[in-house]
Amino acid sequence: MHVAIIGNGVTGVSAAIRLRQLKPDWKITMISGESEYHYSRPALGIFQRYFSRFRITTNGGQCMSCGNCSTYCEMGIDVRAYAQKGKNIIRASCVGCGVCSAVCPRGVLKLENGKTYGDRFEGSARPVEAFIDSLKHV
Repeated sequence: MHVAIIGNGVTGVSAAIRLRQLKPDWKITMISGESEYHYSRPALGIFQRYFSRFRITTNGGQCMSCGNCSTYCEMGIDVRAYAQKGKNIIRASCVGCGVCSAVCPRGVLKLENGKTYGDRFEGSARPVEAFIDSLKHV
């Protein structure tokens, strides 16, 4: 059997991995218009989490739970859960593309460029040390 998977994003790669586990003898072809390999996006997320000044901020009091943000998030983050709680999205998997903020009908989500990354997470004043420390817990 030969299977074609459209897209080399998180969902496409996950489907290929699972299919390989279930049917190791099947041929899998991934079709994508992207020039980057699938593993480059998580690497961008690590950079975003520890070193970038970009962030997605929320105003939870205005979220109407439409789910557009989670539906369009290419990284598969449940953005709506963050928005409903009024929590900023600070995750290694978030690459700060801003798609969620673009599809939010009420403007609850905003892509911001902070002056520093110092307000992002505990230990962010020393991002290299925080990154190294996070690797110890894997």
